[in-house]
Amino acid sequence: MSQKQSQPEIRRRLSPNQRNYEPSHHIDAGFLNERLLQVFVPQELCQAIEERFGQSSQLHAHFRDLQRDHDYIRVALLVAATRKARSSLEVLASAQCCVDDVVCSTDRILGDNSVYTDNRVCYQIHTNLDVSQTMWLDFSPRHIKADTTRMEICQRSPLSYIGVVREVHPDRIVVAPLVIGAPWLNACPDLLPDFGLIWTHGEFFENFVEDIDEFQRVAEVERDEAGQAWKVLKEIPESNIKQAICSMLRESAAKDWGGERSDHFSSSLHLSGRRVTAAFLLKGPARFSVMKATHLGKNGDQITRLASEPAELLILQHSHLVSPPVRDTLRAFAVKPSAPRRYCVIDGPDTYRLLKAYGLLPPQKAANQPLQPTSNKKRVRASRKSSSAARG
Repeated sequence: MSQKQSQPEIRRRLSPNQRNYEPSHHIDAGFLNERLLQVFVPQELCQAIEERFGQSSQLHAHFRDLQRDHDYIRVALLVAATRKARSSLEVLASAQCCVDDVVCSTDRILGDNSVYTDNRVCYQIHTNLDVSQTMWLDFSPRHIKADTTRMEICQRSPLSYIGVVREVHPDRIVVAPLVIGAPWLNACPDLLPDFGLIWTHGEFFENFVEDIDEFQRVAEVERDEAGQAWKVLKEIPESNIKQAICSMLRESAAKDWGGERSDHFSSSLHLSGRRVTAAFLLKGPARFSVMKATHLGKNGDQITRLASEPAELLILQHSHLVSPPVRDTLRAFAVKPSAPRRYCVIDGPDTYRLLKAYGLLPPQKAANQPLQPTSNKKRVRASRKSSSAARG
């Protein structure tokens, strides 16, 4: 596989400014349980939706019903945000769940052909976490409104959903879904996108190191995943990488401590000029190999703690490559349909590019020294000391 082919599609096709666009998250109207929706959504809002479309006699019945469904989904997402809905991984990682809790998430639903034949199905949610409970969606396929959604469930494609917990057992949590559908994006009304928003639904909200204004110089260094140069990072401690990143942000690096949720929290980052808060999880060269879930503590709890930070951008840094399941897990925590956040993975090749672009790669023999460019004054002083020692 070539270098370009190994990169995410959104990285190849979109520019940093396009990836930094701010759409709202929506869910395609593939499955709707109208009875549960009308219990979940406040009565006055249900009434407003019904009145609006009761007066829309000019619309064809199909389009009227479709717009009505999308209005219910928009309102349900707002209600889910108000009720502080959690993603499936947040629920499972916390091991704390009650009946009537709201789940709003994007996951692979482990469906099968029974979605075409059975009156009722119960499918497990896929997770890369090693947890004691599993989560299941229990529903009737008769509420499916689109053949595409039925196919996506059968094919185990990533789907977004809003649901309410109906049963909690020691080994499983059963959720009744109100809405299930493909992740969908709505354009910002103040600024229309200059790219095909419809083709990026499943990938959007991922950022890359070159998208961050403070790291823009990285674009001057080509990414070379297949090369060997970036493997010098094996000799650079995590603390030095942290110090280097903080120097780029013109911030001080705080001391690490056992109860921290992230390795660094910043309010100095910008995405195309828009200021955002960011939380960093820095793994450095620890276990210098492709990052898997086992690199992230018991049950992947380091990502769980990172996601608990009140940050708009979650950044995971590792000095080697990062496996797709880890990326998927970070996305599942970050991109909750009712309150989506952005996430960024800075792997070994991108860490190398970043340090090289800002002149912070130390000589290989001194890789364990602080990553700070040496000033002219320091070099002069060092030279004088060396000369004095020689004369002595």
